[in-house]
Amino acid sequence: MTWGGGQPADGFDDEEGPRGPLLPPDDRLWRHPSEVATRASRHGVFEQRPWALALLSGLVGAVLASGLVVALGIDRRHPVTERVMERDTSGATNDDAVVSVMERVRPAIVQVAAQHPDSALTGSGFLFRDDGYLLTDERLVAGATSLLVTLADGRRLPGRPVGTDADTAVAVVKVDGGRFPIAPLGTDANLKLGQQAIAVGSPSGPSGSPWVSVGVVSGLGRRVARSDDPDLLDLIETDAPFAPASAGGALLDRGGAVIGVTIAVPQKEATSERSGYATPIDVAHSVAEDIISKGHVAHAWLGVEGTDLDAASGTRLGIDAGASVRAVSAGGPARLAGLAPGDVVVAIDSAPVRSMATLVLLLRQHHVGDVVTIAYVRGRQHRSARATLAERPRNL
Repeated sequence: MTWGGGQPADGFDDEEGPRGPLLPPDDRLWRHPSEVATRASRHGVFEQRPWALALLSGLVGAVLASGLVVALGIDRRHPVTERVMERDTSGATNDDAVVSVMERVRPAIVQVAAQHPDSALTGSGFLFRDDGYLLTDERLVAGATSLLVTLADGRRLPGRPVGTDADTAVAVVKVDGGRFPIAPLGTDANLKLGQQAIAVGSPSGPSGSPWVSVGVVSGLGRRVARSDDPDLLDLIETDAPFAPASAGGALLDRGGAVIGVTIAVPQKEATSERSGYATPIDVAHSVAEDIISKGHVAHAWLGVEGTDLDAASGTRLGIDAGASVRAVSAGGPARLAGLAPGDVVVAIDSAPVRSMATLVLLLRQHHVGDVVTIAYVRGRQHRSARATLAERPRNL
């Protein structure tokens, strides 16, 4: 697999901030403060009397700040993550909407340069917490000896790898340097085929301009097999192609909320030469918070290995689909619940299990300690058992 040969960028834009009139109030409510800051008029009365400007600004700022802290309970000692469910851009043309999205998200897009023992890789990432945590592609970070993160304002900061998860292709990196602009996180729960998808990545050259591609959500629940890592499950597929150096960037909805983390998939493993893939943001965010709080991902574990039920076995058992158990871990939840090799799992908590991948996805929706009801078939006899999910051993 190759990553784009992008060079570290010199920054996106060296200007101190946007010029021009204030944005409409509804738009300013959820924008990052750096996007709505404006400079004082070059010809106004306050420019003629700088002492008055300083005094008035200080008084007004103190009053407003204290009022907001009291009214809203703002505590800047705690990290901020912005979650949004939906943004309405129906009043803008398609081009205007994409431009607006880019203006909002651009400050949170970063370039990640990773030095590995035998190679140097370049990819993308995006800040999702204002205390400096960012999401990116697992293959970029895993095994790296050093990381250099280039921010949208041109700063280059050393990155600390916090953790990676090969099952979801997600990595978390930390940078230090105060508070940072963040990309708002949406949800993948209500994604629909055909809805607009915008892929955004870091600059891949010296121009300093971020990379963007516009398409639609062309597939949901996709599975991509990888030769040297676990298969990736439940992926978002889009026809918005990714530049090589944009892997690890953000897949956005039309309102600019992140719906996925773009991942690098070698072309031979993709289902189409125009396919791009992303880990759903709800999964990526949950994994990231586990990594940050625990140092690793606590995957719920049943303790079985198996394959999809083949047609001949299905006919013999009188069922048309399921996850055929080939091995049961000693002392694992499945063994304690009474499952054995040869059983076929057909449901978890009444949700049908039609394949081994379905079983994995259903378990991914649970947490360590959850009690689940397993419906399975032994011989031609239908049975059920209750199992308490454990944390998957780190060596599996």
